[in-house]
Amino acid sequence: MRIKVEDLQEGEITLNDGSIQKYKIDEKQKHIAKTKKGYIIVNKEFLGREDNQKKTIIYHERGHLKKFNREIRSLSTIFYSIFMISGIVFLFKLVYYLSLFKLIPYSGFMDDLGHINIGLVVVVFLSSFIIFIQLNYLSEILSDFNAVKNMGVQNFNDSVIDYYRKKNLKDSTFHPHWKLRKRIMEELD
Repeated sequence: MRIKVEDLQEGEITLNDGSIQKYKIDEKQKHIAKTKKGYIIVNKEFLGREDNQKKTIIYHERGHLKKFNREIRSLSTIFYSIFMISGIVFLFKLVYYLSLFKLIPYSGFMDDLGHINIGLVVVVFLSSFIIFIQLNYLSEILSDFNAVKNMGVQNFNDSVIDYYRKKNLKDSTFHPHWKLRKRIMEELD
């Protein structure tokens, strides 16, 4: 049974400006922290961290909750949808061409796809994917900057970057590589 975010155990931390940030604790969560439905959700590994590392991680996650970052995520979702739809149209178009050359049985429902330009579908597919990735990178960099602005680049390196390096997390298409993130934050500091 899935537990609702609202029902998770709650914790709090006092930040550098004296404000208190509440967070939810999900011991089964894979990532050390994430945002969901306007909440910051942490795992049990987060609880064992030093106070400065906790604050840095919280500042990073708060960066994801800022209005501008939420707008970037919304745009990213739109481009991801365009990417998926164009990918599906491409596959249908491929099936259409294969049926024209009698490589697979003909399906009448694909007659309407005949007028769609395959080159345009490929361009939309690739460009929407590239924009989607760039928006995700921007979102992560802005959240990283929020952590660096409030806690300094050294604390950022000690918590966020070390987490990625120690866990030996595989490079994700949706997140910039930790070395790139570290280099950008050191340049901005």
